[in-house]
Amino acid sequence: MKTAFGSRGVRSIRWHILGCAATAVLLALAFPYPGWWPLALVALVPAVVTAMRSRRPRRLVWTSYLVSLAWWLYMLQWLTPVTVPGYVGLCAYMAIYMPVALLAMRAVHRQYRAAAVLAVPLVWVSLEMVRTYLLAGGFGWFQLGHALAAFRSDQRAATLVQVADVFGEHGVSFLAAMTSGLVVDLLTRPWFGRRSALTGRRRTVWPSLALWAVVMAAAVVYGHMRISQYDAATAGSTASGGASGGPSGGVAVAVIQTNVPQSNKDSPTAEQTEADWLRLFELTLEAVEREPELQLIVWPESVTPRPINPQAVLAAQQYGLDWGNYHEDVAGLANHLHVPLLVGASAGEDWQVVAQGEREILLATRHYNSVHLYHGDGRQDERRYDKIHRVPFGEYVPWIESWPWLLDLFLKHLTPYGFDYSLDAGVGLTVFEIDRAGGEPFRVATPICFEDTVSRLCRQMVYEPSGVKRADGLVNVTNDAWFSGWSQRRQHLQIATLRCIENRVPMARSVNTGVSGFIDSLGRIGALNADGGGALAGGSRDGGQHVEGVAIGRMVFDSRRTMYGRWGNRPMAGVAVCTGFWVGATPLVARSRRRRAGARQVRPGEIS
Repeated sequence: MKTAFGSRGVRSIRWHILGCAATAVLLALAFPYPGWWPLALVALVPAVVTAMRSRRPRRLVWTSYLVSLAWWLYMLQWLTPVTVPGYVGLCAYMAIYMPVALLAMRAVHRQYRAAAVLAVPLVWVSLEMVRTYLLAGGFGWFQLGHALAAFRSDQRAATLVQVADVFGEHGVSFLAAMTSGLVVDLLTRPWFGRRSALTGRRRTVWPSLALWAVVMAAAVVYGHMRISQYDAATAGSTASGGASGGPSGGVAVAVIQTNVPQSNKDSPTAEQTEADWLRLFELTLEAVEREPELQLIVWPESVTPRPINPQAVLAAQQYGLDWGNYHEDVAGLANHLHVPLLVGASAGEDWQVVAQGEREILLATRHYNSVHLYHGDGRQDERRYDKIHRVPFGEYVPWIESWPWLLDLFLKHLTPYGFDYSLDAGVGLTVFEIDRAGGEPFRVATPICFEDTVSRLCRQMVYEPSGVKRADGLVNVTNDAWFSGWSQRRQHLQIATLRCIENRVPMARSVNTGVSGFIDSLGRIGALNADGGGALAGGSRDGGQHVEGVAIGRMVFDSRRTMYGRWGNRPMAGVAVCTGFWVGATPLVARSRRRRAGARQVRPGEIS
């Protein structure tokens, strides 16, 4: 088929690599940093055109895989302080998706002559969905739609991203990939063409352009409508600035950002631990001085040096261990301030004395990464939230628990510790009810660490299966001290904004080393630690990272329910399944066409 790129197609290794590399560069620039999001709308074009015109499918596979591997190694380099072998293994796995996507797009283009405006988003988004579930719970970072979300407080609510409350983050990726598909059709399809001998149809660019215009116009109109609804509902409360938050019932919240390096947690000294603990209290008192009407204070993930759940405290008392009075300290602070505290801490259950060499130590049979609520009277809530979605190799070693020799090998070479540090997974989706002065209690769910990047889990935290909201907001507690560089923290913040849009809830984030702050239910980033007084005194390249401080904001609740909250990823999963059958049928279509072509050929001796 003769196109704007000619009829000979792409054959050389150089052009295969250049086409895929151009896409890789555009994608890298679309995410923080620098975060030039419009590039995400056209980023797939060079690689897709290369795949459609490729005359060497095997060459397309290995060249695109090498480029994709280099891209993932660059984008995930912040993982190297945790585990270099694990980082390489993850990148090697994630790089598979690019050649699979390009091969699938090439197949449907050749066998169905499918318009890229549909083929590109269907294939790309289907594979994005697959990788958010596989392997070991999936890895959903760097989806195409993430680039369209905010990652700075000076960005407005993104219009296109609002469709996430219908189709989730995959719906946003669909819009971006569809735009790339349209550009591919503009480059490879004629504006005016002859009728196809096979179907009688004119395969021009006009149907692609019309379909794209209708879908994008609908997304823009819907986005403006959802933004206008929110602005109209909160206009009165914003003007009054009252603690009630007007018709949507907002509350004043402070998030504490510590700047404790991971070395202080892995190899602590008594002096450094005490200094970090005292500094945490100082930051909390500073928050109350700045805003006396606070109704919630949030501390980061695993901020207490020892477990503070009742069973752990009781075990330490029974065996006379000097573990510090951390539970009593937190309870006393909450009672003194009369402000509830959400605290990230470890938890242990079923404590036993175990012989270790010549000494005996107290160990828990089950370990959890948890969040505790201390009420304003100093009482620790009976419920706690235990992290459900654990990080593979960071918090447990998947697949090989029943193979001790293999587990030892993994612990030695692929994990950050070298010993069995595995955490147990929580089983309950805890929602904390927090009292507030002069109003009804508000309800928050508390995703820990990377759990705010897992859309299906956050949806389950916020919504009942019937689609009724069980939580008014999300509070994320995180420790990002593990990771190097400057991009990971902003990328994490950017992904979190999608959780707020999908579920129409605000979020407060308290993050060790940053970025701490607030996100509203439109995905707009509000007050950040970077915006507060002395928070920039650390002289960091990006204010809010690798510094300590306090961010104070208002969580304004949104009573709207969403289609995504009711149905989750089911609609897009259905699209992915259908796309899989569509792509999988291409060999059968090719065989059928070869048979029809053979039947049309008549030998001279067979003419009657």
